[in-house]
Amino acid sequence: LQIQIGETDWKDYRLEFEVKQIEFVKISEMLSVLVRVNGETYYHFLVYFTSIPNAPPSIEIGSGYVSFGKRMNTYDYQQLPGGYFERPVENQWYRIHIEVDKGEISFYWNDVLVLKYHDQEYLTAGVIQIFTDDGTCLDNLKATTIND
Repeated sequence: LQIQIGETDWKDYRLEFEVKQIEFVKISEMLSVLVRVNGETYYHFLVYFTSIPNAPPSIEIGSGYVSFGKRMNTYDYQQLPGGYFERPVENQWYRIHIEVDKGEISFYWNDVLVLKYHDQEYLTAGVIQIFTDDGTCLDNLKATTIND
């Protein structure tokens, strides 16, 4: 599944949705969310369910993990600090909430702040893109602007 939301001039916004994995299948990542996508630049969240095979070796077994990065162009990808969250289980709904407000980028799992990053040289605007595998369901997807 691939979804694109918004316009390239979208600046500060909040993305909220529910997600569940029907069954853990071939790969360990559940979904990929890109925010402030503008050409080749974006912030990237990759959500892992580590209770299945193929999780990156640096991730604690029995937890969930979100990796986070920033792409400035084709050759410049910066891996940034990620965060752990409660261990996901199959066929259960979870809430994801992402905020991008100027240089503050936050990721919440079931209303718990998992990571917060401040970027001094932040990407200013862009669309939202979501990618999932076949076993992942999304519901109640909502994107709203954050006003000053």
